[in-house]
Amino acid sequence: MKAKIFVYTLLSVGLMIASPISFVYACDFHDQPSFGGFRSMGGFAQSHPLMKQHINQANSPQLTLTHERILKAALAKPDSIDITYHLPVNFKDASLRFTHSEGIELDIQSKVAIEKLNGTYTLNYVANKPGKHHILVWADATKQTLPFSKVQRIELEVN
Repeated sequence: MKAKIFVYTLLSVGLMIASPISFVYACDFHDQPSFGGFRSMGGFAQSHPLMKQHINQANSPQLTLTHERILKAALAKPDSIDITYHLPVNFKDASLRFTHSEGIELDIQSKVAIEKLNGTYTLNYVANKPGKHHILVWADATKQTLPFSKVQRIELEVN
């Protein structure tokens, strides 16, 4: 008898939870089209203030670095690469710094301050060993009082 009551109770609770009559009350933004299951965040993401906050951050202008990704370099011959940058106005105290694999010598030893919003920095280097090497370009800045870093890799094939 107790098992029968337990099964009926469990079945009743399950039906109440799954019933289309049950309602959930939340803020006004949760009653938008496409809210159920979020449906790829269609209606919810476009209307809810907390979701808009994340969308706006993703769409805010970012610091960009543009340069060649793969270079062919001659052994023991000085060479250079141009690194073009764009710094949005909400970034402050920006600088470039570089690290490299063994067998590469850079003309600069410390970081380079970025003074303008747009510009090009020419990085001079010499490859002392044949083979595959890399240079990492680091852009460091402060974005609305928070630290920001971006790293990009340049591959060098030295013959």
